[in-house]
Amino acid sequence: MSDMAQMRDNLATFCDFRPLGERERAAVRRAQGAMDELDQIPCTNCRYCTKVCPTGIPIPSVFDACNSLTVYGDREFSRKDYEFATRDAGAKASDCVGCGSCEAACPQGLPIIELLERAAATFE
Repeated sequence: MSDMAQMRDNLATFCDFRPLGERERAAVRRAQGAMDELDQIPCTNCRYCTKVCPTGIPIPSVFDACNSLTVYGDREFSRKDYEFATRDAGAKASDCVGCGSCEAACPQGLPIIELLERAAATFE
């Protein structure tokens, strides 16, 4: 917000605030259940792994492409997303040297080396 008018507008959003009703909460639980059933990579995009990767692989972007394929099933779109991310970074999943620095830095404890191997097999 940069002025009082914007602040008033933002505050007005919550003037008639109502918590979600049971029907709405049930819809959220159904959506959450559907998302939980998908085999997505639970990367939070913190980028700690990219800071220590000696080859500069854009690991979270690679995982985004993998998750996009899982959720939407559009192989061509996901492949282009992967190619865009790796081209910009100048490193792709198959450039992983298996040093394990990324896995040591990952607060999620992801098996990054294995996931990069799967990404390379999928997109390269």
